[in-house]
Formats: sequence, structure tokens, C-alpha cells
Amino acid sequence: AHAFSLFFQFVNLCEERARLRHLQSQPEPAMSVRALLHELKKARVGPETLQRCLDELEIQPVLTAHPTEAKRRILLRQLSRLQSHWDAPDEVLEALWHTEEVREKRVDPRQEVENALYYFERSIFEATGDFYAAFDRELAATYPTVKRRTPFLTFGSWVGGDRDGNPFVTSELSQAAVQAQAATALKFYERELTALLGEISHACPVHGK
Repeated sequence: AHAFSLFFQFVNLCEERARLRHLQSQPEPAMSVRALLHELKKARVGPETLQRCLDELEIQPVLTAHPTEAKRRILLRQLSRLQSHWDAPDEVLEALWHTEEVREKRVDPRQEVENALYYFERSIFEATGDFYAAFDRELAATYPTVKRRTPFLTFGSWVGGDRDGNPFVTSELSQAAVQAQAATALKFYERELTALLGEISHACPVHGK
């Protein structure tokens, strides 16, 4: 059972890599920002209409949790390591083989919060920044006079706050979940600012002193 479970995990990773290669090979992938803006242009949607739409646009994916779908965090980390060790996977594969997939105890809401935060730390923060950079670039190329004035893509989470019949989700847990989310975001900003300081070390003399 463990072997088959890992096999399907690897198939999913391979499918993701194949999908990525396909998208990268296309100058204008279907459902991409570039394709969308070109479609609007062909439909003669004017800059004023698009600007009003962008000013009112709100997109908020919401994360939820289901105990039967939650992978152990260590398993997620090992699978992430495998994605960067395709050419020499033996060590990661051995680690995965010796990693227990099934928890000995039922997942509690605090662990669900940790699992949700993993996706922010490993992908959502970076992917959101990449999305905005690509969106602004394609918008400037297709509609030069239209500007994105607001961050219309935000994220929500029910994890740690869903009161739908779960007696273990308390007000104290919800407060802890919000604090953990804020701490994760601050940690990301601190890490990015530290990296930025390492790149931008130019002196900035203060005039008049």
C-alpha cells in the first residue's frame, strides 16, 4: 500500500512537470493572462471598460481543510525536495520510503492550520508575486493606459476558524490561527527584505548634513 501510494505521488509530480513544460513551450498558453488580454482586445473591450473592471475586481481563493486529505508536513517537504533532485533522486526516495504516511493520531485543527500555512510558505507567497509581475507586464503590453491600482488577488482561510460542527475549533484556536497566519506573513517579508538588503548595498548619502 505504501509503495502504491508513493507511486501515485510520483505520477502526480511527473504530470505537473509535463504540464509546466507544455505551458513554457507555448507563446500564448490557453487561460493565461496574455491570452485573456488578447481575447479582450479582439472583442474590442475598451481601456475605460477594462479599467472599471479592474478597479472593482476581487478574487479570493479560500483554503479549507479535510482530515482525510491532509498529508503529513514532513511528506510534503520530502516531495518538494524530490522536485529539485530529479537527476539524483536516490537519497530522497529512500527518505520517502522510510517516512510514515499515516498519522498515528487523528489530525487536530492545530495541525490543519500548520498544513495550510505550509502552502503559503512553499508556494502561495512566491506564486502571488510572480502572478502580479506577469499581470502588470502583460497589461502594460496590451493596454498601456490601464493600470492595476489595487491588489485584487487575496487569500482567505477557513482552517482553524470553521465552526461547522467541529467541537475542537474554539475561539482560542481561531485566535491562534490568525496569529500564526500573521507570523508566517511577517516571517516571509523579513526573509525577503533580508535578501534584498544583501543585493542593494549602495550608499545613500544624506544631503545637507
